[in-house]
Amino acid sequence: PIVIAIEHNHLEVIKILLDHLPYGDFREALLLAIYLDLTKIAQFSMEHHTFKCFYGTFADWQTDTVHTYDESHFAAIRPIHLAAQYNRTTILYKFLQQGERIEIPHKIECNCNECKSAGLTDSLRYSQLRLSTYRALSSDVYLAFVSPDPIASAFNLCNDLSNLIENESILRNEYLSLFNQVSNFTARLIDNIQNEIELELLLTIERLNSAIEHNQQEFITHRTTQ
Repeated sequence: PIVIAIEHNHLEVIKILLDHLPYGDFREALLLAIYLDLTKIAQFSMEHHTFKCFYGTFADWQTDTVHTYDESHFAAIRPIHLAAQYNRTTILYKFLQQGERIEIPHKIECNCNECKSAGLTDSLRYSQLRLSTYRALSSDVYLAFVSPDPIASAFNLCNDLSNLIENESILRNEYLSLFNQVSNFTARLIDNIQNEIELELLLTIERLNSAIEHNQQEFITHRTTQ
């Protein structure tokens, strides 16, 4: 019933049904609302006591599974990740207002106990989680919202993605696509420069050197930087 209610955007029915959902079904409902870009339903769900009870540990990828809609996409994903991946601006802003952030994954070569354990238990699932997280981190909206210097953050993110392109052979094309996406984001930011003052603040020698260091060809060859 909850899936049908969400698909038809019946908020009043959903308000009643949410009070009777177990945690797993509640999580599915929130993910589905985000996926379908139903902002009011997602926001109401985030104010619900079930969501608040799990705040900080909501949607633990290690224990939760999702069976509704697109299982291959929803499995091992947190609601904030999904909101970022689809650039759901209002919903993502709500998550950030509540203090949620997307944690940067450990380096692929990390040998900490957590990474060793995850690699031994289910290395494919762990790789998929990393990819899902980087898809969220590469979101234009997320980069713009969380960073005081989105261009510097994008350069650093591209550095991580370059490392993954070299070391994650199976997922190389996916990471290459994300690298290009983030590089295009920095170029589009330059397109929005409106005056000489903004230009001088943005295009410093240090910035250009950083672009070269991080192999940001789109930024370096942009007509504004020439």
